[in-house]
This record gives sequence, C-alpha cells and structure tokens, in this order.
Amino acid sequence: MADRLAERPDIRIVLTGGPGERKLVGSVTTRLARPALNAAGATTLGQLAALYARCALVLGSDSGPLHLAAAVDTPTVHLYGPVSPVKFGPWGDPTRHVVLRTTWPCAPCDRLDWPAAVLPQHACMTAITPDAVLRVADSLIR
Repeated sequence: MADRLAERPDIRIVLTGGPGERKLVGSVTTRLARPALNAAGATTLGQLAALYARCALVLGSDSGPLHLAAAVDTPTVHLYGPVSPVKFGPWGDPTRHVVLRTTWPCAPCDRLDWPAAVLPQHACMTAITPDAVLRVADSLIR
C-alpha cells in the first residue's frame, strides 16, 4: 500500500508503531520504492496525535493508534478481519472514517491469538485487496 500511495508525488509515507516494532518497521521502510519515515517508537501518545493531525490519511488494521487518528479527525481507512467494526468503531463521520471488512464467512471470529504456524489458514485480512484499499484511500485524500 505504501508503494502504491507513494506513486502520487504529493504523498510522503510515515510508518508508525510501538517501540518494539521499530526494527520491523525499519525493515519495511528499506523495502519501499521511495523513502519513508520510520516513526515507530519515536513519539509519545500526544506527539502521535499531533503527527496524525497533520496527515492527509491514516490507514491500517483496527488499533488504538488508528482510533487516535480518527479522534483528531484525520481521514482514516480501517481494515477489519477477525473483529467487528460494530463493536470497535470507528465512530465519527463515515465519509471520513471508512471501514473495509473481510469477506470471509467466519468473520468476525473475535480471535486475535492464532499461533503463527496456523496464520496462513486464518488470513482473513488478506481478503481485503490492495485495490479496494487504494480506491478508498484515493477518495479520502484531498
């Protein structure tokens, strides 16, 4: 997604995450076609809110930081697989905070703890296509 969005000359990619994800996010940024900022573990909660407030769009799987982006009213794309957006939001203007859900019939199963060895059989998030995410992201970026 980052590479596809970065094809637009006006887009700069910033990847966020917790302190324990800095190395993982760093490995992702080195694989991108264009340079991206690795902000994983580099912000306080308030700084992350301020960063998101300056973004044109924040996208990702359902998470606390994604809800933080919605709270500062930055347009968001929320990807839902094993959990239900009915339970967990986002709340706010649905034209600014768009939900994309998996098409897997077993979702939402509310299970987030599948062992790594069986994740390929529970890949409901991969049913949300990059093209679908890009269409929504393009519609939200002004």
